[in-house]
Amino acid sequence: MPESTPPPPTERPPNQARTGQRAHAHPEPGRAVIRKVLAVLGPTLGRGSAALGADLLVAEAFRDLTIPYTIILPYSRSNFEPNAPPEEARRIDAILRDASTVTTLAAATEPYAQLMEALLRDADALLAVWDGGPAQGPGGTAEVAAAAISRGIPVTRVEPSAGPSGTQRTWH
Repeated sequence: MPESTPPPPTERPPNQARTGQRAHAHPEPGRAVIRKVLAVLGPTLGRGSAALGADLLVAEAFRDLTIPYTIILPYSRSNFEPNAPPEEARRIDAILRDASTVTTLAAATEPYAQLMEALLRDADALLAVWDGGPAQGPGGTAEVAAAAISRGIPVTRVEPSAGPSGTQRTWH
């Protein structure tokens, strides 16, 4: 009987943190691009927030691909996205309900900076759904990506607004 060879070692990041911008002009192409990128990256765990926009799209992709995920909220649910339209609030609630774990930070000051720290803690890689523009505030997508790069965490940037193909760049 021939000797079997072991499978090649996996290069999948076991813990994929994610960050993303709020507004996207093309949510449906964005959804497809995010799923395609996640299928290539092959994470076995996901971690991120559930804010309107890309955070929610990526959380839904993790759920739809049956990848366990943790949601980290910078505020209590009653204070998180309090002005979300009813349909968006239902999407957030569904993601929170279906998450493996939901963690609410007890941040008195700089909740988004603390969220960034929680996202990057133990992250093996970061998926940033982002147009490449400057940070819009502490803990914004640009700041999270820069912090990941400075810590040696590989960052994959996806730009769904580029259309169905999106763009993907990886920094190490």
